[in-house]
Amino acid sequence: MEKRLSFEQFTERMIKSLNSVFEGIFVAGAAASGKCEGEAAVEVRKLYPDAPGLESKASCVFRIRPEEEYAVYFSGLPFGDVMFRIIKRIEEAMDDETISFNRSVIKNLASYEKIKDRLFVRMLPYERNSQLLRNHVFRQIGDMALVLCVRMQGLEEASASFKVPLDAAELWGFSPGDAIDGALAAGIKSFPPRLAAKEQYAIHAPELFKGEKFDFMSKIGSYHLQKSYRNAYVLTNSTMINGAAAIFYPGVAKRIRQLLKDDFYIIPVSIHEVVLHPLRTISRDFAHHLAEGAKDNPYLRPEDYLSARAYKYAILEDSIREI
Repeated sequence: MEKRLSFEQFTERMIKSLNSVFEGIFVAGAAASGKCEGEAAVEVRKLYPDAPGLESKASCVFRIRPEEEYAVYFSGLPFGDVMFRIIKRIEEAMDDETISFNRSVIKNLASYEKIKDRLFVRMLPYERNSQLLRNHVFRQIGDMALVLCVRMQGLEEASASFKVPLDAAELWGFSPGDAIDGALAAGIKSFPPRLAAKEQYAIHAPELFKGEKFDFMSKIGSYHLQKSYRNAYVLTNSTMINGAAAIFYPGVAKRIRQLLKDDFYIIPVSIHEVVLHPLRTISRDFAHHLAEGAKDNPYLRPEDYLSARAYKYAILEDSIREI
């Protein structure tokens, strides 16, 4: 699971992200002495491809104070959302028309075809984020939200992402809800779901989930789910980051129902995974008890919290609903 970055890691990753987004147009780096008057900063400068080194002599076109951005990140805003704010401010401040449409993440949002392969869905607690989400693309399920996100251009980690603004999605020419469905369907290949008995999940390292051992969707005929002696099964994805959304991938809940041979309760223990219990193994009241315990988990970071309510998948309705 993603750990909170130190200030040095945050600054290094911020510079890497900026250079990826504005590759060939601007260059970002630590402020040099005597440049960009003020406190320690990260500078964004014009890039001159035909005259290497000239950018170091160019005037600073934008200045970022990493201490201020880190404070926003440390308060709980995900790294990708912090980067979205920074990039948007840079683009709004630039008068230079040479910013390539194909290199600009913000401007690319207007074109679904250019970003569809970078879209994915992550889950967030709705009530805690209702004000933040009102201007973004999401779908509410009980007290949870399925949020449409886009990975930073040039970076493959799902954790380096930002939420898709509603006004950008409205330019796509179809319902933003259809984009959420498309991203969920694409997640089966880009962030494939992984299912394991809770006992196995506790001992296996993340790299093992990237392999095929726990790939229950592609091995329809040959996959064997090891029985859990706790009657508890963990669903995540191959990265074990933002894996709770995997329960909403098309066909996943139905396939799990087939493996468990029963409808099941869903306990959203964090944004990274959900725990599943066959209905025959625990009562409805105990499912509520397990879900409420998530908010008091001393090992759960506040930013990873998802819900304190229990859900159920029923094959007759082929739907997931709060109980």
